[in-house]
Amino acid sequence: MSEGVATFTVEVASDVTDLYFSYPYDVNATFADGGLSIAVPAEQDGDFAKANIALAKASKDDDVLNFFNAVSLAKIQILDSEVTALKISSNTEGENLVGTKTFTVTAGGITPAETVESGNSELVVNVNGAGVYYAAVLPGARISAGVTIRSMHGTSVAGSVVTTSAFDFVRATIYDFGTEEKLNHRYVSADADGNGHGLTEDSPWNTAQLAAFLGNASNSDGFEEITVFLADGNYTPDPIEIKLADVVLNIEGRGNVAINGSNHRIFTVSSDLDLNIKNVAFSGASSEGDGSALYIADASVSLTGCTFENNSADRGGAVAIEKGELAFEDCIFSENTASHGNRESIETNSDGLRASYENAAGGAVIATGAATVSFSNCLISGNNATNGLGGAIATADTGATIVIDNGTVLSENSSYGAGGAIFSWGGFRITGTEDESIEFSGNKTLATANQCSNGGAIWLNEKTTSTMSYVLFTGNEAGQPGTTMYYSNGGAISMNGVTSFVADHCEFTASLGRNGGCLNLELGSGECKFIDCNFHDNICKKGTDGNFHGAAARLGYGPVDFENCTFKNNTAYNGSGAIHINNNASAVARFKNCLFDGNYTENGKGGALAAERGSVYMDGCTIKNCYTNGPAADNGMNGGAIWLDNNAIKLEARNCQFLGNKTNGTKSFGGVMRVEAAQSAYFENCLFDGNVSANRGGIFGLNQNAELKMNHCIIKNTTQASGGTIQVGADCLVYLNDVAFYNNVNTASGGWGVNIHSGNANICMNNVTSNGNRTTNSNPGNNISFNSDGGWIIINSTIVDEMATAIVRANGSKKAVVCNNIIFNNKTADNLFVLKTAGNFVDKGHNLMSCENAPDGLTIASTTLLGQSESTIGGGVYLDETQNIPLYGVYMWENTLTGFTPATKDEIKSSLNSDYNVKDNIRTSITNIGQDFCNWLEEIGALDTDGRGVTRSGDLWPGAYQD
Repeated sequence: MSEGVATFTVEVASDVTDLYFSYPYDVNATFADGGLSIAVPAEQDGDFAKANIALAKASKDDDVLNFFNAVSLAKIQILDSEVTALKISSNTEGENLVGTKTFTVTAGGITPAETVESGNSELVVNVNGAGVYYAAVLPGARISAGVTIRSMHGTSVAGSVVTTSAFDFVRATIYDFGTEEKLNHRYVSADADGNGHGLTEDSPWNTAQLAAFLGNASNSDGFEEITVFLADGNYTPDPIEIKLADVVLNIEGRGNVAINGSNHRIFTVSSDLDLNIKNVAFSGASSEGDGSALYIADASVSLTGCTFENNSADRGGAVAIEKGELAFEDCIFSENTASHGNRESIETNSDGLRASYENAAGGAVIATGAATVSFSNCLISGNNATNGLGGAIATADTGATIVIDNGTVLSENSSYGAGGAIFSWGGFRITGTEDESIEFSGNKTLATANQCSNGGAIWLNEKTTSTMSYVLFTGNEAGQPGTTMYYSNGGAISMNGVTSFVADHCEFTASLGRNGGCLNLELGSGECKFIDCNFHDNICKKGTDGNFHGAAARLGYGPVDFENCTFKNNTAYNGSGAIHINNNASAVARFKNCLFDGNYTENGKGGALAAERGSVYMDGCTIKNCYTNGPAADNGMNGGAIWLDNNAIKLEARNCQFLGNKTNGTKSFGGVMRVEAAQSAYFENCLFDGNVSANRGGIFGLNQNAELKMNHCIIKNTTQASGGTIQVGADCLVYLNDVAFYNNVNTASGGWGVNIHSGNANICMNNVTSNGNRTTNSNPGNNISFNSDGGWIIINSTIVDEMATAIVRANGSKKAVVCNNIIFNNKTADNLFVLKTAGNFVDKGHNLMSCENAPDGLTIASTTLLGQSESTIGGGVYLDETQNIPLYGVYMWENTLTGFTPATKDEIKSSLNSDYNVKDNIRTSITNIGQDFCNWLEEIGALDTDGRGVTRSGDLWPGAYQD
């Protein structure tokens, strides 16, 4: 403070030689023995004019009066309008800040006495809210252990700061404590000499002083919040343990603040507090325990704008938390490493899928207990768990939860065994937005040859609840390039027995794995849903046992729902191109409004989906351009879109479209689906268009004892070399209702049944319409619309085709039962029915065909329709896609059919309920095939409806629309 100079004239008595003055005038100053004794009160009003106490002395006849400041001033700026007082107190008893002291005053200056005559170690400054206030402090006061300053709201402490360095209050100086928010601020510099008090940037602490402050729990007495500012620079501190409790501690870097651990841990948080760290780079830290840059026992910790690079620990290469909350925002984790884990226990695990929390490592971060770890807008890249699980993040407790949101990226992280980026034992919530997704890219799990490797990006444990929204997975891999993997499951995600998992608006692309190129789902009984997700260009690579299935997803057991999802251009080298259901009866896959497009399997089965066991349900789905491929001699290239294995399984599809699917190979079956033994498939309101088989079964290839039911479906524009659009093996059961066959083609000579070609099976048809089906080979051979070596039930059907041999052929010794049909061959010189045993032909009446007078023998020929055109029997037209009718390519009769009397519903039921089986020793649970077929038709309300499912009035017209 500068000295003030005033000039004025005074009149004094003749015997007065010296004049003494105090300022302001009302300062309690007492003259005694040549000096002024000044009382600095313990309670002050904080007014600058009152606090800036000055003294002066002038001799007689001297008109110059020099005032000299007598005290020290503590300056504080208040921003809080509710602050009513400031309390300043010495931390050492007997070190007085205020009281009475004598000053020797001369014209040239003043000298304070050494001691205080009476004093107090605390002063109170009464304030009135926001403003700048000064407190008068006696000069020369020695502060050996610092002072405590508190801002007060009445009797409550609002803010507090403790100074720990020794200093002296110097006369005529202003000690600036800043604003009341900064009362609890400390300043640290990497270059500090250790003599600073830490209260200002000009007098910073060094790291040893900081460590002493943070390590002394008693320093938190009265604190609500402490902020430590780290000046720009490179720090190499000894390990620092934070013991402050029940306080908010902020550590903030100013500039480029880099802390190098020098191969030891940097911070240990051993007390319960709220810790916030900003703008600090941590590197070079190392720990044989958990967490090298930061270990948290039990606290709430947030880090913002921090970088963790090249740190290493046993678990949690950079950060570890045992209990509490840990949050990262705008942080970077790069090249951190965790060494924990037992490779042998991972590799020799009994089923190769389940990983133990005991091997959780966490290359960057680990939660070993019940904690929540969150990441917002962070970059987590290149971290590694060299011997264990969780390349970037790991949780090793069912109570530990991971939260990721707001643009976080996890890339190029790796682990040994499971969870290339994340190993989660307690579940997670990962939430991006439509504009800013969360990204997992290039993460991978590593293992030696023929060992397990699961969840290239994420491994999720049982009994957890997890959600994902707007997350992008790209280029993640379970497995190691150049090695042959035995278990390499879930290139993006592998999960085991979750309680609940829901993913919406997620993208899975270019993932690579052995089983489940993208997803490996071992679910148990929990809920698992994927909504509005896209799976494309994922790959299943080869394994040592030749099984590598489900480039988009492998389902081990439990229910999974896919809704509004897209599966496109996924590829497997065996098994299914997109979805594979493993051999487990509890596996259930449900698909609603999903698209399968261009999925592919090489040397495999089911271009879109394969199921070894369990159940599959589809509703509103489109399956198109999916295919299988393989060597021409391989009999296993089956199911261009779907393959069902020979264990107990069923498939139900409703309101679906199967378009342009195909299977290659001269022994392949089922352009759309291959059904192995004892399986059940049901299709309702489905369209099959443009599907192809290089061999048989343009849409379906049914193996022995399989079951197929179709209701209200269209089968058109199918191509197969020979056999049928539906190829049926021995002892199978096929029920068709309201099914239209249109423009299907056999391309080979001797093609047999264009629409259905059956072994020793039961084929039951109601309301079936067939039109425009044919062979394109110049030598059509035995080309037939419907051909079977087993039994037939054909009712209410219209078959108008052009075939070389016959429309229908019953080649076996079983019965062919016909009722209420119109069967017409546009090839005028050829037959309608061909029977190996004519006596087994059972005409239940109401058929427009000449079968009544046929002799026993191989052939029943047309007599009344031979040479006639369609118009002569009532004027038939077929409908195509230009018609405003849901089913197109279906025959419709106009006018009245000449010589035809339709059957009634009761007559149809009577025909089906007759005491006979069309084929013996098939489906032993069904005592009467006709009765069972009738019951099914009654169940679906199909006995008295036309091809549109519209109830007919009166008689039942066969298989066509009746307007």
